[in-house]
Amino acid sequence: MVEGNELGWTFDTLKRYVDQRFVAADQAIVKAEQQITNRFHTVNEFRGMVSDLSNTMLPRAEYSVQHQALADRIVAQDKRIEVIQLALAELSARDTGKRQGYGAISAVISTAVAMATMVILLLALLLRNGH
Repeated sequence: MVEGNELGWTFDTLKRYVDQRFVAADQAIVKAEQQITNRFHTVNEFRGMVSDLSNTMLPRAEYSVQHQALADRIVAQDKRIEVIQLALAELSARDTGKRQGYGAISAVISTAVAMATMVILLLALLLRNGH
């Protein structure tokens, strides 16, 4: 054995100490690499989730265009209903008795048909968008 210095280190004790430090450093590196791998795995899962969400959500611009188209159709149906109601009102004002009853029934049926048309258009639009 080699004689030690005033701190008590010998070549053998110093070699063992340095070897232990290298082993500890290697273990720390392996542990850090595992943590980084886990972190990247979590980040990739989050990216996948965001990608899935962005693929399934309806973009605001597309919604606005389709919503406006639907609103325009409803306004057009409302105008048609008003025209039908005015025409029926004129008919009922001219006719009396039995014909007035048929006019009211016609107005109700026309309104029901117009409302059903709006509902069908709304459902078709929603189904087309996957809702």
